[in-house]
Amino acid sequence: MNLSRRDFLKKSGVLSTGIVVSVSLVGCMPPLPTFTDVTPEAARAWLRLSPEGEIQFISPRQEMGQGVSTGLKQIIAEELGINPVQIKLNLFRTDQIDAVASTVGSQSILDFAEPVALAAACLREAILDRALNLSKLENAQLSMQDTGVSFDDGFFSFKEIAAGATIHLLGSDVSMRSEGIVLNTFSDAKKKFVGKPVASDELHDIVTGAALFTADVQLDDMLYGGLARPPKLGSVMVGYDLEKAKNLTGVVSIIECLGTLGVVGETPMIVTRAIDALVIDWKIENEVGQESIDRSIDIDANDKKLEHKVMDEGDIQPGNWTVDQRYDIPMAAHMAIEPRCSVARWQEDRIDVWASGQDIFMVRDAVGKYLDVRETSVIVHSNRIGGSFGGGSFWPDVEAAILSKAVKRPVKVQLSRPENFQLAYHRPPSSHRIRIRTDSNGYITDWWHRFKSGHVAFTSAIMPPWMQAASSVIGDFGVSRGSDHPYGRATTNIKVEFSDIRMPVHTGPWRGLGAAPNCFAGESAVDAAAHASDIDPIVFRLKNIDDVRLKNCIEQVREIANWKDGDSKLGRGIACGIYKQLSYAAIIVDIEVEKTTGKAVITHMYCAHDCGLVINPDQVRAQIEGNLVWSIGMVTKESLYVENGRINADYPGQYSLPLISDIPPMTIALIEEPGVPPSGAAESAIVGSAAISNALSGLLSLNFRKLPINLNRIAST
Repeated sequence: MNLSRRDFLKKSGVLSTGIVVSVSLVGCMPPLPTFTDVTPEAARAWLRLSPEGEIQFISPRQEMGQGVSTGLKQIIAEELGINPVQIKLNLFRTDQIDAVASTVGSQSILDFAEPVALAAACLREAILDRALNLSKLENAQLSMQDTGVSFDDGFFSFKEIAAGATIHLLGSDVSMRSEGIVLNTFSDAKKKFVGKPVASDELHDIVTGAALFTADVQLDDMLYGGLARPPKLGSVMVGYDLEKAKNLTGVVSIIECLGTLGVVGETPMIVTRAIDALVIDWKIENEVGQESIDRSIDIDANDKKLEHKVMDEGDIQPGNWTVDQRYDIPMAAHMAIEPRCSVARWQEDRIDVWASGQDIFMVRDAVGKYLDVRETSVIVHSNRIGGSFGGGSFWPDVEAAILSKAVKRPVKVQLSRPENFQLAYHRPPSSHRIRIRTDSNGYITDWWHRFKSGHVAFTSAIMPPWMQAASSVIGDFGVSRGSDHPYGRATTNIKVEFSDIRMPVHTGPWRGLGAAPNCFAGESAVDAAAHASDIDPIVFRLKNIDDVRLKNCIEQVREIANWKDGDSKLGRGIACGIYKQLSYAAIIVDIEVEKTTGKAVITHMYCAHDCGLVINPDQVRAQIEGNLVWSIGMVTKESLYVENGRINADYPGQYSLPLISDIPPMTIALIEEPGVPPSGAAESAIVGSAAISNALSGLLSLNFRKLPINLNRIAST
């Protein structure tokens, strides 16, 4: 990417004439996720040269194992011309940087790559300009080195260049040396660090336990807290007796908060004992059962018009369909390895919160709202997260803050495994009816996808009733994601419509939002249409897809898997998809059925993936591998339901997940088109779920329409 000096200054935010006006709705608006755009001005505040000569980067991203900060460090290193290990990474606090968007949607590289590159280029030019002044030479040949700047026969260390002051480009104090500025990250020149497999410099700390997670936070004079949880969904506290609990040695305080009772004690065990000793009268206002949930999303229960349209083109006529099938997908948990935890410390003029959520600015807003303090008085410290994937919430942080304010001492709230299952967001259940009509040449002419799902983005877990009503008019974009299929080459009649159903359980984003179930249903139906048309599933897809990048992925995966015409009847399945029109993937799965046991075994997974410029290929492959493992879990293992008024699982052993023995070898090909910017690996590879089902369907001449599929029972099927 080549920029004129003026373009460079404009894009870096040094020249800015815009005025931002915000309207406050404090008092009626709930805490909402942060969607602030990334600005070059904000990015420059993340990067500095310290007085000691250290390049420091305050990462604006939450780290939950995806290593995005390492990718951003590679971009900084590419612009500065120094080794990434020379860059000191720091996690941020809410008082250190302007609000940034939640770490969601695998959008960090997409949204942050260019602003971070611009910020690094600004710092590079400022450092070189300072070195030029120190050299007292007009035309010195300057070169960035790992620890300083070399020139002609001389060298200045970064410490000498800093000269006891921070070089921190916050305003318009940027002196440029030339008119032509090159962003190395996006140039066609050979790169030193971008596109290379650079390991995180924190791996040793993570493996040895030195990395700080919220549960590791220890503060002087710290107490422990917890809340009494309703025994069933829909329960409301109507009375209580504290006598037995408050007399336990070590109980510091019991307070009424958030519709229940909170306990603060000297140890976690005392808190647990006190909560068990509380006598609470719970009234069940709304009985919740799985049957009522299933009825609410049953796509065939009646012919009621669905409220929301995703696609509506042409005129679908009555008549016979090539494919007319239903797919049912159950509720599923995120099952993060780390139980949620929060630490809060109330002081007279501020409250500090150590959080492990994906949006600590949302945590800040929530704590400020529930404690009725200014958001500037709430300082939230980000920590590493042991997995989240959209399943967390700000409630543990609010609980810790309320309890800390009540006792005027630091309080840690550590959720148990049962609390994580009962309180977390879960993937909502969904029900799909897909009808496809093809012509005699194998082209899709009509496509009609009707589906119902619990909410994903506009969930009742964070929205008050009035906002829920307003969102029902709009339609939940999370529910519809991935339903705008790519098969438009000859399709003239298209209708995609849905209803988002208010669930009595917490639901929310689950690895790609609604794209995972929507793509599973769509790709399963496409395979069925290919078989009904007596056309190889890959040939059928290539006939009906216009998108060149997706077709390229299909052709690439066909090559690396050595797919032959007729393979779909031999336990091989194909699926493909586009995630948010940014990330492309095609997956082939091989499955065998053991003759002695009758068990189906996934023996290999192949993936061709295109997400534009790859910053760190190891991280992209890891993201793809993770999505493929999620695909295995989605199709063959995972299911939650309501039993006796509560979620049916309390512990990991009660929720089926893929084991290491379930995960096959994976072959992954990364496709990079010249000149295509990075878009992030995202969740496109989770369409592997349909490839698994399609492999089974072709092998057994069946169509699997209800998840999960128990591979151990394939023989009886």
